[in-house]
Amino acid sequence: SLRRVVTTLQIESLRRVVTILQIEGLRLVVTILQIEALRLVVTILQIEALRLVVTILLQIEGLRRVVTILKIEGLRRVVTILQIEGLRLVVTILLQIEGLRRVVTILQIEGLRRVVTIFLRLVVTILQTEGLRLVVTILLQTEGLRLFVTILQIESLRLVVTILLQIEALRLVVTILQIEGLRLVVTIMQIEGLRLVVTILQIEGLRLFVTILQIEGLRLFVTILQIESLRLVVTILLQIEALRLVVTI
Repeated sequence: SLRRVVTTLQIESLRRVVTILQIEGLRLVVTILQIEALRLVVTILQIEALRLVVTILLQIEGLRRVVTILKIEGLRRVVTILQIEGLRLVVTILLQIEGLRRVVTILQIEGLRRVVTIFLRLVVTILQTEGLRLVVTILLQTEGLRLFVTILQIESLRLVVTILLQIEALRLVVTILQIEGLRLVVTIMQIEGLRLVVTILQIEGLRLFVTILQIEGLRLFVTILQIESLRLVVTILLQIEALRLVVTI
């Protein structure tokens, strides 16, 4: 009887010990996996961000070649080049200040209504290539006016629209828009929900110039990408690793 009691106690104790070890071991493994997964995510983000930055930043010599190609082949050729390796790139279209001044001068001769009409048309279209929504940044510059519109979409993320109007320019924009009516502008902006339709109207053969994404715009893009991608990738990796661990055990 004593042997049976001792044997029973040994078995029960062993089961309890194994159960405790399994729980504590699982906690330790999950903690280690979280740390390692986070390091892996950071490494992946650094690599991907580096590829994106390198692709977007065209050297000055490369920029000259892009401008030349733009003059010959047109905007489609530039978009094709920017879509290397399927990455969603940021396209910055910048009207040179001197060219913009000449356009404004011409438009002022034809009257203020002509200016308003062209300004409204300047915010209408979507660049899409085989369903790929591009990130489009349009920066219009004149002495007191800066309209900075950034449309950002990565994978399944919704469009992130950032419209920065400087205080000095805001009054001028509001004054112009009030002539044709604010409702018209709001209606155009709200087409297809959050999608902001953007186009550039060529005026009397005026050639557009493509430039490197400005530093401030790049910082905003990389910051949003890192935050959103980090949350998404960490969640997915933890689920996958936890599932593998459970299956293994």
